[in-house]
Amino acid sequence: MSLVKDYAAFAARFTGVAYVVVYVLTAPEVGMPAAWLLPVVVPPGLHLIGALAAGFVVAESVRTLLQRGRNVPPEEKPASRPQPLRLRQRGPAPTSVKRRNHFGLRGVPR
Repeated sequence: MSLVKDYAAFAARFTGVAYVVVYVLTAPEVGMPAAWLLPVVVPPGLHLIGALAAGFVVAESVRTLLQRGRNVPPEEKPASRPQPLRLRQRGPAPTSVKRRNHFGLRGVPR
């Protein structure tokens, strides 16, 4: 379930950032010189979805910054070295098998 949550959050962040970029490039009231190059008319429903996604990006960024500020310990301990993985014990050596000198069915008359 965590993977689905991560994918959904990524999609919302990507949509929010993309909406902000497209809005800045295409909005004539912002005064960008590219507004006349990209005459894009976005329906109100997509404006709503984009604005909600952009709001999610801002809220998620603020939450992340606040969370990082709270989780900083006053004294950081040096990182301990991870324990090496134990290798499995090898089993007994394989026994040698006599080479085959025939192929096909054994004991069947020709």
